[in-house]
Formats: sequence, structure tokens, C-alpha cells
Amino acid sequence: MDKIEFLRTLFDYVRVVDPSDKAIKYTFRPEEFPVITQNKCFDFWKQNKICDNCISMSAIKANKTLVKFEIESGKLYLVMASPYEVNGKVCALELIKDITHTNFVEAIDQNKTTDYSDLIARLNQAVITDDLTGLYNKRYVEEHLPYDIKMISYSDKNIFIGIADIDHFKNINDSYGHLVGDKVLTKIGTILKASIRSERDWIARYGGEEFIIVIKGEDEKIFRVICERIRKEVEATKMKFSDQEFNVTISIGGVGIHPSTKCHFEDLISRADENLYKAKNNGRNQCIVEFVHK
Repeated sequence: MDKIEFLRTLFDYVRVVDPSDKAIKYTFRPEEFPVITQNKCFDFWKQNKICDNCISMSAIKANKTLVKFEIESGKLYLVMASPYEVNGKVCALELIKDITHTNFVEAIDQNKTTDYSDLIARLNQAVITDDLTGLYNKRYVEEHLPYDIKMISYSDKNIFIGIADIDHFKNINDSYGHLVGDKVLTKIGTILKASIRSERDWIARYGGEEFIIVIKGEDEKIFRVICERIRKEVEATKMKFSDQEFNVTISIGGVGIHPSTKCHFEDLISRADENLYKAKNNGRNQCIVEFVHK
């Protein structure tokens, strides 16, 4: 770690983070910098949850240095993250600089374009939000699902992943046009979001007409009930756009794992996807869910 010590003269805080479990592997803090009392990287931001826009995970996936801004206790920070190997594992080198009292911030205030804290919050949210539906996007899935899976290994809670796909969506686009197709996607997203507990579960648009449903802390029976309730709600909803009215259905493939189950997030999605294809091949408009015990 000695080779990165010189960075302390340029940044207020230097640390190496393993974003897969948000653990701080190495840290340097000058005496005047706020003390970190916890061992998770997101504790510094005092959000009691992982960052929506996890720049360290993004830097590792993109294999390049990325930059973002964050607000904490009225201070504005510049955050840089770069891939950094520690003992054969790729982690992230995070460099944090307090830029509250700089010409950059003064320029924003003088122009009075917007309050910078609000601007940064909106920018960070936009990175992980699907433009069309307002749900989380694929990037959010790839950055947050691995952590959710890892965290259940420290608890006694199950986690379930469902993939919901709109049946015959191409026919909708062909018959009514892509603008109507977009409205159907937005409507389905609204139904899905209303069917979960926002405080711990989440929904994302995974791509095209596919949605990811993540349910934490429930048994297999409850997850099946949630999936079936979503399917029935979609089936019963009239799609009304101008002078057009029609119904759509969805198919759902799901998989759940126990805290003791060792599973990579991509394998879990692949397993749910296999069950989705089974639902499609069995006639669509149905849910096929399994629970993996090992």
C-alpha cells in the first residue's frame, strides 16, 4: 500500500474498497478528516444504505477511472474510483476530496442555476434510473443485486428474484405502434412497483420488455403469492390509450435462495430466466418459481 501513500497530499481521504461487500480494505485519514466508525464504505455518507450510484462497482465493471460528486453534512465531495488489485482480487481505489470551499462551488452559487445538492442528488439518481418507466435500470441490477445476495449470507433471510416478461410484446408494437408499446411498459412498471414493499424490495427494467423483481426476507409461499398477484393484476388491467383498448399478460420466472446458498448473481438471473422460458413454453400468462436450497 505504500505506493499510494503519496495521494494523501492531494486528497482528504484515500481508501481501498471491496464493493462486492462494501468492505474497506485499507484507509488513510488525516487527523482533521471526520472519523469513520464503521467498516462499510457507505457509512461515511450516513445514509444507512449502500449508495444508489456505486461508483466503485462501476469503475471495476468499466475497468477505468470514474468520477462523481456527493453531499454529506452540507459539504460537497469529489469522489474518484479506479480498479485496484489487492492480493489477487480487483477492488476499487477511492479518492475523496472536500471541494466545498472552492471556485467550482462558488461558480455554481453565483450562476444560481440550481442548488448544487439537489442537482447532484438528481444526477446520481439518473444514473441508475430507466428513462421510460422511472424504475431502476440494468446498471442498478448489476451493482446492487450482488450485494443483496452477499448480505443474506449474514442473515437468516431468503432472497427471491423474478423476471417478468410481457407476453407477445412485439405484436403490441406491430399492432398499435411503438409509442403505445412504451405506454404499456410504463403501465406495467407502475403495477409492479405498487406490488412490492418499497423499503426493502425493488423493481428494475432489465431491458426491452423484461423486468426484475427482487423480494427479500420472505418464504417461498409468500413469493409465489406476490408473483401470482402481479400476474393477475396485469391481466385484469385494461390498457386504454386514446381510442385503443386492450389487455396484456405477463409471464414470470422466479428463483429463491436460502442464506446458506452460494450463488453468483448472474447464475441466479440465469436460473430465473430458465423458469421464465418454461412459463413461456407452457402457454404464457403464468408463474414458474423454484427454491434452491443448496
